Formats: sequence, C-alpha cells, structure tokens
Amino acid sequence: LNYSSDEVAVVASELCINLRLAPQDICVQAIALFKHDVITAWIKSILKPSEICGLLLGVNCGHWDIYSDWNVTLPDVPKPPIAPLKPPKPGAPTTRVLFLTDIHWDKDYVPGNNPDCRDPLCCRKGSGLPTKHRKGAGMWGEYSKCDLPLKTIENLLQHLQSRHFDVVYWTGDIPAHNIWDQTRKDQLLALNTITKLISNYLGNVLIYPAVGNHEATPVNSFPPPFIHGNESSAWLYDAMAEAWKDWLPKEAQETLR
Repeated sequence: LNYSSDEVAVVASELCINLRLAPQDICVQAIALFKHDVITAWIKSILKPSEICGLLLGVNCGHWDIYSDWNVTLPDVPKPPIAPLKPPKPGAPTTRVLFLTDIHWDKDYVPGNNPDCRDPLCCRKGSGLPTKHRKGAGMWGEYSKCDLPLKTIENLLQHLQSRHFDVVYWTGDIPAHNIWDQTRKDQLLALNTITKLISNYLGNVLIYPAVGNHEATPVNSFPPPFIHGNESSAWLYDAMAEAWKDWLPKEAQETLR
C-alpha cells in the first residue's frame, strides 16, 4: 500500500501515545519534526520493508540479522608483544588540556519552575510550578531533568578564564534536550551564542571544536555527503565553519563543510 508520510505519522503518533513513550503533545510534535527525515532515510536506504519491520517491531514482523554472527578474516600476522608503558621522566614537558562537553544550554530555563514535570525536559517555560512540597528550579541549575541556564555557563567560563590551559577540546552538544520542538534557527542560535561566550573568555587559547550529536535537528540527523540541498547538513556545517573560522585553518574549515 502507498501510504503518505502524514498517514505514517498518524500511526506512529498513535503508537507513541498508546505505548506511553511520551506525553501526547510531545509524541505529536516529535513525529511531526522527525517524519520527513526518517521516511527519506528509509526510502534511500538499502533495507527491504520486511527488514525495516523486523528492526522496529521484531521477528514476528520481519527478518533483521544485524545481530547474527559475523565472520571476519584477520591477517595471518602474529600480534606484536605488548610493551609496558613508560611513564614520562621527571621534568618532562606537560600540557594542560581543558575538555568541555555537553553544555546543553536551555534558553527557556526558568528558575522556580517545576524540576520534575511530565516532559522529558523540565525547569523551563511550560514546565509549570512545582508541587506543594517540592522546591522549584534553582537559579544556577538543578539536579533533575533539566539543562543549564546561560548564567551558569558564563560563570563557569569566567572561572576558567583565570586558569592556564594550553589547549581546549570542545566536543559539542550545545543545545538543550527539547528535541521534539527544535528548529534550525534554535540550533544556530545555540551554536553562535555559546561560541561567542567561549571565544570571549577563552579566546587566547587554541580551541579544537567538534560536532556533537545534538547540534542537528532532528537530533542525530547527519545525512551522508551524497545528500545535497535542503535535506543535507550544509546549513549546520557552513554555520560552524563560519563561527569557528578563527580557530580552524582553511583546510579544516573545508573538511568541516
């Protein structure tokens, strides 16, 4: 049968709601956001419909053998002996490395709001107020289903500014976890806002940025290089190359693009 993407989305939404995978509104929003990319990937994939069904719903629906035994032929060369690691000599040069990752800035973080809401992400606009015997989200963050307000990230960088680092590794995951209602505009705002902050406070240090899985929308969506046009990742990679051009040589910028 030739179902339209809208019909597929309706069925997926009903499954999400009936299986209680998420609240109803999040099921609907997430599937509306993901449906085009997922269906396009299925159409362009080498999987047969029965394999997709087996992957998603199990052996009663189709056959999917990704977990079957693999035979890998290894070269007929013996492994070299394991040499014990030698610690550096006293007085050997050292490098101080700052590793930044998973900042997850939530631009909609609201102090005082419910940190234990029904949604996958809380402490934010729309989370409502906490129950009678529960404290609301803190000014600087909350140990709960919450991401960080901007003031906490900036305060962290202010403290790091006074320390000496030879190099910074920044491995992404900049936006918040509200993956059901993110737009490209949201993702680029997060990219440019946090890049500017890091540049302001750590701009005198060599910074190596990398792409996290949350930078794209839909999340984890990184089409391969043979996908062109609006369905490609060019909107993200071009923006990154521009935002990070002061840190990366031209060759690295082109590789990123």
